[in-house]
Amino acid sequence: MTFEQSIKTCLRKYAVFSGRAPRSEYWWWILFVILADLFIVIFDNAIFDIRPEDEWWGGPFSILFSLLTLLPTIAVAARRLHDINRTGWWVLWWPLIMVAVVLAGAPFTLYVNEDIAYIIWLHVAVGVGICIIWEIVWFASRGTQGDNRFGPDPLALPTQEAERQEP
Repeated sequence: MTFEQSIKTCLRKYAVFSGRAPRSEYWWWILFVILADLFIVIFDNAIFDIRPEDEWWGGPFSILFSLLTLLPTIAVAARRLHDINRTGWWVLWWPLIMVAVVLAGAPFTLYVNEDIAYIIWLHVAVGVGICIIWEIVWFASRGTQGDNRFGPDPLALPTQEAERQEP
C-alpha cells in the first residue's frame, strides 16, 4: 500500500474498527498525521504568533486537525492489532495503563523527599517506556498470514481471494 492509498483508506474507513490493516496502511497513516500536524503547527505559529515559552496546547488549526484525525487513528490502530490477531481493545488499554502508572506514582511524590520522588518518577517513566516499546513491537509485527478471526488477509493476492470464494 502506498502513502496516498493509505491516507485514502484511513479516511474512507474513518470509524471502521472491524477488519484488518497491514503494516503499510498503519505506518503511512502515522507518518501522514505527524507530517501534517508539524506543518499545521508551523502554520498556526506563523498566523497566531504562538511562542514555545507560552503554555501552549497548539493553535486552533492544530487542535482541530488532532481532533479530526483522532478517530481514524484509533480505528486504523484497532485494525492493525486485528491483523496480528489481537483484539482492538488493546488500543484503549495502553493509554489506561500509562495513566494508571502515572496516577499511582503521583501521590507518593507529594509526601517524600526529592530524591525518593525522583526514583518514583524514574520508575513511572520506565513503565510508560515499556508500554510504548511493547506497542511499537506489536504494530511493527508481521500480520497473520491467511485468514484469522478478524477477517481475510489484507495482503492476500486477488487470485487467492477468488479461489477461496469458489466452491
